[in-house]
Amino acid sequence: MSETSKIRMNKIYRFIQICLQLADIADQKKETPFHDELTMGNMAFSGYMRQGVKEIIDLKQDYFFTLSRMELAKNSEKSARDFLKECFGDSEIDSINDADKERILAVCKQIEAEWEE
Repeated sequence: MSETSKIRMNKIYRFIQICLQLADIADQKKETPFHDELTMGNMAFSGYMRQGVKEIIDLKQDYFFTLSRMELAKNSEKSARDFLKECFGDSEIDSINDADKERILAVCKQIEAEWEE
């Protein structure tokens, strides 16, 4: 993780901490900070604050899940291209025409049938 990312994550963690503290304060004091400006009670305020924190955490989880999926896809593509290069001397899928694809599929089905014997 880069230094900029670490700083950004620390700011997000601090923001989450402040949101949760504000929600706790509202519940403990039974009043909302800036009650007149926000026009909501302490239960609504603390609920919105905690739900917002939950959404941030869910977004972060989605982000890292997506990064993981992207890495898997990249590795899968590399494996497929390496296989094409090994078999055909070219890693570009477009270099295989429809007739060659049909021949390859026929050989694959033949091998699959042999495995099942």
